[in-house]
Amino acid sequence: MTPRRWKVGELAAATGVLARTLHFYDEIGLLVPSERTQDGVRLYSEDDVRRLYRIVVLRHLGHPLRRTSVLLGEGGPDLLETVRAHVDHVEGSLMGQRALHERLLEIVRLLERGMEPSADQLIHALEATKKR
Repeated sequence: MTPRRWKVGELAAATGVLARTLHFYDEIGLLVPSERTQDGVRLYSEDDVRRLYRIVVLRHLGHPLRRTSVLLGEGGPDLLETVRAHVDHVEGSLMGQRALHERLLEIVRLLERGMEPSADQLIHALEATKKR
């Protein structure tokens, strides 16, 4: 069985990463496709997809491209560490979402009873909105 390969457009559609971004990553050497056809079409392997996942997560966690490149180049976080960091980030986001949800429900309950929320309640909702 031949291993799966993705063209730029296919990988972009599958991951939500813009084709233009994949081209840029190739240009700067951050994600160089494993193969090219005789016509120069980029073909990405499963290992390339794993690397792309690590790139996207590191970027999502706030690492600039230069730092992401360094982390991936110096034996930085492996896939397990990257996924764990992603899980931690998502858990933090979920906690923030839950806090915002509770604050918004409190305001809805007040408004449904014909009452106005206090300035403090609105400020707490705004604070929770910023933390998302």
